[in-house]
Amino acid sequence: MTIYEQLGGEETFQAVSEHFYSLVLKDELLMPYFEGKDTKGLIKHQATFLAAVAGGPAFTGRSMEKAHLGLNISEEAFAKVAFYLLTTLTHFNVTEDIKSTMLEAAGKLKSQIVGK
Repeated sequence: MTIYEQLGGEETFQAVSEHFYSLVLKDELLMPYFEGKDTKGLIKHQATFLAAVAGGPAFTGRSMEKAHLGLNISEEAFAKVAFYLLTTLTHFNVTEDIKSTMLEAAGKLKSQIVGK
């Protein structure tokens, strides 16, 4: 059984993404990165991306590098987003091993996101 299935599928990942962005969009460091952005679209893309990382349907959006090009995301901002992902997964009572797997997958994307 995939992590996607263990956590409840599409509905769960939509709820996780909504909670995640409720935290991210309140953070003073992160808010400027999202000014003028379609937050509903971002939430949907995040849910789809996290689902794919967890073994759900394949992600068909832009590459991480293309999606973050021109944003010049800092190391600190990346770390805060990772913190909010961990906080969100904890909020949903996700087990430590699954949290570790999800954060490891996010960490592997750092070079495609930071400073682009």
